[in-house]
Amino acid sequence: TNFFIASFFFNQNLFDYNQNNEKNSNYDVAPKSQGIIQEFYTKEWLDNPTFETPIDPWYNTTEGDISDVNASISNGAANFEILGEINTYSNISGTPLATEGWVKTTNPFYPDEPNQAATLTANGAYASHLWRESADQQVAVQWEKNIYMNHSMADYVVTAASLNITVNATVEAFGGADGTPTPGHGLEVAGDDTSDNPDYTTGDQYSAGDYIRYYVNLADINKNKMYPEVIAFQNTTLGTDSAGSSPGTLDYMYDHVVEVDDENDLIFILNNLFHTYNNYNLTITIGIRINCEDNFYSDDDNFEDIYITSADLSFTYEKKIDRDTSISWNQVGNKITGENVNILNATLNFKYKVDQLWPTTSSNAEFRLIINGTQHSETVRLSKATTSFQDAKNGSFDVGYLIRKDVNISLSIQVYLADEFEFNTTITISIDNASLLITYVENIDEAITHLDLFLESEDKTLEQSIEITWGETVNITAIYKDDLNISIPNALVQLLGFGTAKNLTENTGYYNITVNTTKLELGNNFLTVSASKNYYLSESISFNVKVIERETDLKLFLDDVDSTLDKSIQMIYGNNGNITITFKDKENYPYTHINNATVELTGYGNPT
Repeated sequence: TNFFIASFFFNQNLFDYNQNNEKNSNYDVAPKSQGIIQEFYTKEWLDNPTFETPIDPWYNTTEGDISDVNASISNGAANFEILGEINTYSNISGTPLATEGWVKTTNPFYPDEPNQAATLTANGAYASHLWRESADQQVAVQWEKNIYMNHSMADYVVTAASLNITVNATVEAFGGADGTPTPGHGLEVAGDDTSDNPDYTTGDQYSAGDYIRYYVNLADINKNKMYPEVIAFQNTTLGTDSAGSSPGTLDYMYDHVVEVDDENDLIFILNNLFHTYNNYNLTITIGIRINCEDNFYSDDDNFEDIYITSADLSFTYEKKIDRDTSISWNQVGNKITGENVNILNATLNFKYKVDQLWPTTSSNAEFRLIINGTQHSETVRLSKATTSFQDAKNGSFDVGYLIRKDVNISLSIQVYLADEFEFNTTITISIDNASLLITYVENIDEAITHLDLFLESEDKTLEQSIEITWGETVNITAIYKDDLNISIPNALVQLLGFGTAKNLTENTGYYNITVNTTKLELGNNFLTVSASKNYYLSESISFNVKVIERETDLKLFLDDVDSTLDKSIQMIYGNNGNITITFKDKENYPYTHINNATVELTGYGNPT
């Protein structure tokens, strides 16, 4: 019998199977132990730091004299206004008239009035007196006017003042000739002969002489404090013998302006009256006092006309800014709470400017920074302010030591006036771009979690393996849940172990991904599902996807006869024989032809 032996070798990568394939090594991510997450925060703690309208939650407060300061908002800045002011009083001016409020009063020290006239005329305050000497005599007349201020002078200081009166007089001079005394109506002044003796010299009866004394008094309106003769004037030559040589000759003092000697004294008097006795009112008195001295046994003193034609009082007063007055812009912010929170640092800064240079009379005025009721150790002197915005401090103030947990964090930016000073205008201090940056850390315990693994919808959390035929897909589902078995949304769930990490798609209550085994290797593929989210314990499960060969069907046909079982055929030497095989995939139904397989005929033999 002639025969040969043939063997067939079929090869396709699809069916190469290595039971111990290690190409996909065991990518095992060990579960993390429950730990602490540190979250660092740096937050701007102030609302509306640029002071936009409406200004909330900023609010202002004032301590001390509230009339000295004011708070306002303009052009996106918060303002501290120091309310300086300058005013002038000049209601005492010109001719003293009854219609101007001048009223005649009695001089308590010289109650007798001039006997010819003591009144107010169109030309001013007027007096006339004639005295036939038999004894000395002193008479006086005066007029007063109350000064009413529009506001309390307790808040103001007189800084400049002027007081004057204009006076004139006409009197009768001695009527003798060559110094020879004769009876008449003349006044006797220093240098006149006043003796009754034949030589007209011995036995001189002159002491003070005859004179007119003009005066101005200032007092509080209740007369508790009187400053007499703030102005006083007495002409020492009016009525001298040399003025005339015949009886009835008159001597004149033409308009003469009498001013206060020292302006500083007048300023002191006005301030003392306003500040000590009455803050609103005072009284001015103008007066004429006449002295008649008994010089002869028969001598008449004739004070023909005496005038105060003008009385002028004016003064300038400036606002007094009281010491220890302050104005603040304040804000109460949120709390920092939590046992696991630690404050690391806080910095404060703002920009400031003035609309005019700060006065040197208030060199100690400053910004003060108050946090939670405690003043920061550093201040900013307003004398350093310019008319352009600048930082309160380069690099900011370190105020971390003032920040406390579990209390609302409050800030006051305060302008403190440490000096009393006079100020004649309003100055505006502006602040903007306030910032309180607080850095803190929160230590958060990771929440306990669980991770369940499903492969092809079967719970593989414990078994952690599955066999899948090559070419099929494997569905991998992970359920990442908290200790209450509630699914954790928005987590990062990834598949690791082949190529780059691949994210699982989130669905309601679970995460999944489908992997085609053509992307894997035959045999063991060690993969890992990891799940993580901030504040939750990370979890992972490593598992094995074992990829197995597909089942196949091989049939042999010899000369078109199914010879799969006996695998032989007898042939006559020299004839041709047909060998046919079918190679099909049994995983499909009906079986499908396997394309691109490697089919080889091997073997040898010689017919006998």
